[in-house]
Amino acid sequence: MNKWRRINLLFFLFVVVASTLVLYFLGMDFLLRSGKPWHLQPSVSEDSLSQHYCEQCLIFDKKRMSDQIEGPSKTKVLILVEGWGVPLDDSLLDEDFSLFSDLPCKVGLHRRLLNRTKHAEQVELRNADSAGIFIFGGDSLEYERKEYIPALGYKESIFCQLCSDSTVAIKLDSVLVSRKNQKVAWTTQDSRSGDRKRLHDTLRKIASLAKKHAEVLFIVQGTHRPILGTPKIRRMYKSHWVPVIILNGF
Repeated sequence: MNKWRRINLLFFLFVVVASTLVLYFLGMDFLLRSGKPWHLQPSVSEDSLSQHYCEQCLIFDKKRMSDQIEGPSKTKVLILVEGWGVPLDDSLLDEDFSLFSDLPCKVGLHRRLLNRTKHAEQVELRNADSAGIFIFGGDSLEYERKEYIPALGYKESIFCQLCSDSTVAIKLDSVLVSRKNQKVAWTTQDSRSGDRKRLHDTLRKIASLAKKHAEVLFIVQGTHRPILGTPKIRRMYKSHWVPVIILNGF
């Protein structure tokens, strides 16, 4: 009898220890996942692209766009459109791209690893030539741009404080008229919350600039999905893809 009691006791202790370990590791996994900021959480649809997207768009990997485009040697304008992501509803992106239909352009999707504007700028805008110009309509202290933009190779930075994208577009137009053969970068602001009307207003301004400066290569892409929008807006977009439009390069 004592022998069976010891066996039962050992079996009970084994079950208790095994259950504790399973619950512990499951809990750790939950904590690790829930401990990340919401905009870094994985999404079911973050890597999947519809057949429509694959057929209609060039697909670019995570490397910076400038390294993946073969175009004529000319003045380049690199534009990061804040909060412009790839919608789950592909008809919405068709609407965005249609604003450039009367321009020589190609459209694509670019893989973005992190949903951070600073990450997008440091990947896409780095290695500018010594005469590069960076333009931003906000404060130089936002995301510490005052520190890292010069480190990316830009000799001059123009910070407009509380300027709208329309105002910055006018400044960019002036730069393109007065300074030739320079690399210019602009990070927009107005669409950061996911407002599609504001997004389209900004995209129209970019289209007008590209039409006016046909000799300039424009590489336009989103920073990331609109992470500052409401949860409903965020769920409308893929986690790690942004749109790309290449203007006047073909």
